[in-house]
Amino acid sequence: MAVESPPNPYIPPGQDDSALAPFAGRQAAFSALHRRITDSTQPGALLFLGNKYSGKTTLLRRFSTFFDETYIGVYLALGRLTLNSESSLLQALAGALTQSVVARDYTLSRIPEAPDSPNNLREWLKETYLPELFTVVRRHRFVLLLDDADHLLDSITAGHLPEDSMAYLYSLLEAQPRLGMALTLNSRREDEIEKLSPLVQRENVFRLHALTPDESAWLLQTPPVSCYTLSAESAVTIHKATGGQPHLLQRFGYHLFQDWLAHPNQPDRTPAAVKACIPRVYAASEGDFQQEWDGLNSNERLVLTAASQLLYSDPLHTIQTAQIEMWLVETDYPLDTTAINAAVRSLDYRDSINLTPDGLTIHAGLWQTWLLENARLPGLAGNRPDQSESQPPGRRRTLVIAAGLLLLLVMVIILATSSPGETQDSPLAPTVTLATGE
Repeated sequence: MAVESPPNPYIPPGQDDSALAPFAGRQAAFSALHRRITDSTQPGALLFLGNKYSGKTTLLRRFSTFFDETYIGVYLALGRLTLNSESSLLQALAGALTQSVVARDYTLSRIPEAPDSPNNLREWLKETYLPELFTVVRRHRFVLLLDDADHLLDSITAGHLPEDSMAYLYSLLEAQPRLGMALTLNSRREDEIEKLSPLVQRENVFRLHALTPDESAWLLQTPPVSCYTLSAESAVTIHKATGGQPHLLQRFGYHLFQDWLAHPNQPDRTPAAVKACIPRVYAASEGDFQQEWDGLNSNERLVLTAASQLLYSDPLHTIQTAQIEMWLVETDYPLDTTAINAAVRSLDYRDSINLTPDGLTIHAGLWQTWLLENARLPGLAGNRPDQSESQPPGRRRTLVIAAGLLLLLVMVIILATSSPGETQDSPLAPTVTLATGE
């Protein structure tokens, strides 16, 4: 009888259940949430801000992994609701809270039903439903986890929700100290955070950055440990290729596991196996890289184009602002130092580059490969070496990808040889109970 192969634990982004993929890190994010919902001096929600695929939804869905049973997380995907009226939102909130109570076998006999008139829902939810709910569930805190707050903003702009919706939600937190709230918002909507006031204040915004090398290694090594091993060197290579971006790490993990399924008698994922995965991950990620590029302003694109070309010419050194300025002088799009510095700060904030006192580098090797192939603006004189431009498109694409992989390999070698005496501690498993109800 054939032994059934274990399921692949990694789930690439875009699938319906991708939020249940292996999860690493984010202890700081949950610590911030714990401080916010237990702060008795000032009510208000915590906002998780992050790029697409930064793990915002996964973070909310893993609430119970980090908080003990005295905290009841109530997840609500706003993007799946039809927010064409305030009653639709308030009914969804009450319904989600009720379902969380039912799941814990509490009786519903004392929970009042919603009024027939939608005009009375505001008063009912605040003055009747929530007080009775906390009477029934005496030893717990409820935390509303509202995913994709941009749908709230859009519904208010469209006139489907009242303009004081944020003030009303804030009043619920004021009235019920054991009620907390967390929201997520795409970083592209960051300039609209003020519209979430008074529910969210600027000091209560937590930005989700890429995973650290230790967190990346845990994510790549621990879920498949019963099937195969991945060396620390290979984990470092993948972290450099992905920049610690969760969705890229999931794709690497997925393809490494698929490679093991094809060769189950090989318990170690060798550097050759990692190398074989790089083109597959790159091909699956090109659309994401294009979206990232499309979301940049012209100055950010110019700086990235210059930086990628300079690193192509000299991959052993970081790039200085002065070098970018000199490179752009030779094009039809020169920028002064002030504009370049502003673009660099913005790119660093978005995890698109790494900025250190020594200079900047492209954050992820796969991203740099994409830039080498695609970051060209009309009229730029120094976009690509002439010999590769003269090649047919397929040949040119192969050369650019090969150059990007070579650059990634050089960076990994430098990283591995810079501290020969150091050893990497094994990162702690991130799925630990963080908070207690005491």
